[in-house]
Amino acid sequence: MKYLIDIYWDYENIRPKNDVVLIDVINNIRKCINPYGTINKRNLYIDSRSHNENNTKRTELNLTGWSIIDCPHRNKKETIDKKIIIDIFSSIINTNIDRNNIMICIITSDTDF
Repeated sequence: MKYLIDIYWDYENIRPKNDVVLIDVINNIRKCINPYGTINKRNLYIDSRSHNENNTKRTELNLTGWSIIDCPHRNKKETIDKKIIIDIFSSIINTNIDRNNIMICIITSDTDF
């Protein structure tokens, strides 16, 4: 069975190094997921106010189909994690697609998931 795959990338936890070619990373993600189905959604979560995001290659991400979701921390922990969970549930609840045909891919190093 082939699935429609929604990808949720916690970029704060899994960030390619600056010297890595971002398109290679994105192609590797695609290669890993392709055997399971078709990519339906690509969400990438960052806190644009964080100094770590100054070097984020936002243009490349946007041009390769990623939706960049800004999640300001507001001095609270797990802001991005909670936003990802809300977006996953919202996507599943509000879809017209058979829920049995949806696969969720979360890219994170956070063990809470």
